[in-house]
Amino acid sequence: MAVPDSGQSPAPARSRARRALLLGLVAGAVLLAGGAFLLAYRSVESRRDEAAGVWPGGRARARKSTALAIEYHTDRNALRDSLIVGDRLLALSRAGNLLLFDRTSFSLLGERQTRRSFVCIGPGDESSSYAALSNGAIVRVNSTDLSLTQVGEVTGRPEWIGRRKAGLLVSFSNPRRVPYGSSEGGGFAHKLKDLANDREYPLDAPNSFFLDSKDRLWVASSRDEREARLQVIDLETGTMKDIPAGWDGLQGASELADGQIWAFGGTTRPEGPASFIARVDASGKAVTLWSASADRAKIPAGAPDAPIAQILAAPGRAGAIVVSAQDVAEVDSKAKQWKPMGSLGFKVQRGARADLRAVGRAHLDGDRVILTLASGGFLDITSDSTHRHLLDGQDAVSLPTEIVRMGDGLAFYGHGGPLLYSRGTWRAVPETVAPPRDLMGAGRNEGEERVWAALVSIPVDAKTNIIVAKAGTPRY
Repeated sequence: MAVPDSGQSPAPARSRARRALLLGLVAGAVLLAGGAFLLAYRSVESRRDEAAGVWPGGRARARKSTALAIEYHTDRNALRDSLIVGDRLLALSRAGNLLLFDRTSFSLLGERQTRRSFVCIGPGDESSSYAALSNGAIVRVNSTDLSLTQVGEVTGRPEWIGRRKAGLLVSFSNPRRVPYGSSEGGGFAHKLKDLANDREYPLDAPNSFFLDSKDRLWVASSRDEREARLQVIDLETGTMKDIPAGWDGLQGASELADGQIWAFGGTTRPEGPASFIARVDASGKAVTLWSASADRAKIPAGAPDAPIAQILAAPGRAGAIVVSAQDVAEVDSKAKQWKPMGSLGFKVQRGARADLRAVGRAHLDGDRVILTLASGGFLDITSDSTHRHLLDGQDAVSLPTEIVRMGDGLAFYGHGGPLLYSRGTWRAVPETVAPPRDLMGAGRNEGEERVWAALVSIPVDAKTNIIVAKAGTPRY
């Protein structure tokens, strides 16, 4: 007897069922793996966020449920820039954190650390300022509690923040792309963005910016000190103009109380001026007012014989405050009469103490000048006195070369060391550990400061180490 044809085959139906079941199992496994990854990622993010809120004392807040205790240490005397905000000083540390200091006592009031490091800061008002993070975010910083509010962003790494009446200006850079096999160097492409109108300007290799009272931005650029360039940007019209001159060692520009624009700089090369000042205007004219003689003996008392780093206008007074790499002095509005104020303690020479080098902005605060030092905290200078302000108990060892257990602590060797970290505090390694100072010998230059510039510790047993030391000038 014939069996009626139903039009379907039992074998293909079972095969389709198996395929559906297999696909369901695979999809479930993918979802489970994705969920596990997201949970693990959020757990790591949570731990990072908890470790980010660091305040004076140097220890991060650890999770209660973790068995791993984490301590975060950095040198809060190593600074890159600072701003006066009301009765406080906001500083950017070399570690990429924001530090808040009392403007009078220079005591540390707070610190802000984020997952992305801060790369530059800019002026705001009496209660806030601005900062940029390495990912291009621009934030407003409250000077009371260092809380952040994002106000913009750029598509690159920020380098400078300025503030005009219409809004913020941000300079940023990105790696330059060149065709494969091209003989052109890579380097970086620099731009300036006006956040008020989204207008962008191409820049060369900027090293300083100055926004004058007429809403013009003066940009000093140099790929090396022999190829310096000065440009002025009219932010209202969006036009750029070069100021042609032989800008050997150009450092920047500034505006005096009477409206003069001074360009300034200098070089350590024998054939160039040690320091110079030129009056410039937006039409392109430049007139040299001061140029240090190659014969140092002919330089007037108080005049800079090292490159000028900054010029500060003196409100209500003719002239300006001139900050060089080595000294601070007052000068009249014609750059003829000089009066010394004080020394930075830094000399432009081989073996000089780089921790005393002035960086970032200088501030004229009443009768005193406040300088930010590379690894030396703050320096305030008046016509009568000079005071250096340092925080105690900081991890001042940069580029550590070795960490050795010593007694109840750890000895850190490297630039700025050796330092001993023991029982939550940083202090100098005991003199009994380092070789006697009389073994250093005399320096090459008379009066040169000498320290044990390099030490290596070789452990022999639990209580004995052999110390190999090299004497020299401080290199930190």
